[in-house]
Amino acid sequence: MALNLQKVDHVDCNILHIEDVALRRMSVTQPHFAELTHEARDATRSERDMTFLQAVKLYPKAIAWSVVLSTAIIMEAYDIQLISTFYAFPKFREKYGVRGSDGTYEVPASWQSGLSNGALVGEIIGLFINGYISERYGYRKSMLMSLVAMIVFIFIPFFAQNIQTLLVGEVFQGLPWGVFQTLTTAYASEVCPVALRAYLTAYVNLCWVIGQLIGIGVLTGLLKREDEWAY
Repeated sequence: MALNLQKVDHVDCNILHIEDVALRRMSVTQPHFAELTHEARDATRSERDMTFLQAVKLYPKAIAWSVVLSTAIIMEAYDIQLISTFYAFPKFREKYGVRGSDGTYEVPASWQSGLSNGALVGEIIGLFINGYISERYGYRKSMLMSLVAMIVFIFIPFFAQNIQTLLVGEVFQGLPWGVFQTLTTAYASEVCPVALRAYLTAYVNLCWVIGQLIGIGVLTGLLKREDEWAY
């Protein structure tokens, strides 16, 4: 036990020594380092002691931007809801499915899995891309680029004449979807004050539910349509 304590003390001393060296270098390069340190400490303390109503009054723009960015999740949840329910949609099965011996059309299970997992693959790639572009270009430009990419990629499944093209469109659409998932939550948790982070990150989850409800409503309303515009 004594040896273990000695090792821990030795490691802690090294860590403290490294921190002291780093602080000493920063104090040399920054003439007003002490003042900046005190101001940062006071700002952190005041932000943590801030109430919800005080944060709303002081940071209305941060709240508005977080809500606007998170609204993109509504579109993503809507699109994902459509894909997962189209497999049972009559006109969709007739267009992209295979005719069985009984005369009915059915999308093969392999293609159902491919379409769903293709979107997930694109989302995973988008998650990694967001870490780079948001760090390099910032949240606003990253969101604008993702929205433009979404507008471009949506034309692939819209004009898809076969299920192979539809799969390609799902993969490409997954790229901005992955960016939306991480960027909105990161903005709410990093940019907004501590008193508001719990509410704004919870709003992201609410957007998922709103998008899914809209998707179900649209599908229900178009279920009896007999042309290709049903899907």
